[in-house]
Amino acid sequence: MNKDIKLNFFSDKNRDCDLLTSMYLDKKYLAGMIWADIEKLHGEINVKNIDLYVKNTYQSYGNFIEKTSKLYQNSWDEVNDQFFSLMAEKTKLSSHFPDYRCHVTAFLQGLSNWGGNIITRGWKENPFIMRKITAHEIVIAYLWNHLKNIFPNNTDDKHWKISELIAWVMLSHDKDFMKLWPWFIDKSGLQNYPQLVVHIDKVKDIYFTTKDFKDFLLSVDDHLD
Repeated sequence: MNKDIKLNFFSDKNRDCDLLTSMYLDKKYLAGMIWADIEKLHGEINVKNIDLYVKNTYQSYGNFIEKTSKLYQNSWDEVNDQFFSLMAEKTKLSSHFPDYRCHVTAFLQGLSNWGGNIITRGWKENPFIMRKITAHEIVIAYLWNHLKNIFPNNTDDKHWKISELIAWVMLSHDKDFMKLWPWFIDKSGLQNYPQLVVHIDKVKDIYFTTKDFKDFLLSVDDHLD
């Protein structure tokens, strides 16, 4: 189970452009200050100016984003096999994918993938410190299709809540995972999602008192009802 699964890092100017364009067209505002930068530099936000903004960014320092991608890869390779072995051991669930990919982006801090195998991470992090958040996004992608199968009547919002909470608890409190990022000491958790913070202690209690992972999933689902 999970034998030879690999997380591969890459940079991609065109995918960065597609990400920002889709967020703009879908009226998603995850890009934060990027929209203000585009307005300041190009007058207004539109598809043409998003493309120009991305091209100018990569002309200025795209080579450093590519170098960062390689640094991230070197760091992750030190823990890749341990991480995916632990995922199989702890969850007893196989990966839906033979490998995962991480797009190292100029513009976003991190995005998981609801059903796919490509996650997104920002390029401005220490190559070692980035491991845990990268793992967090992978856990969400890893669990997503299993959650869809186990809880077919749940909304995507509930799948997201379950996967975010599980990712935080597993990676922040399970000593086996914590060995992969021993410098991590902040256990306050998920401060960007205050609606989830109130559930962390309960989910942690369920995790450490439930032997079967699917029973754990069922209990977390019941708790969030």
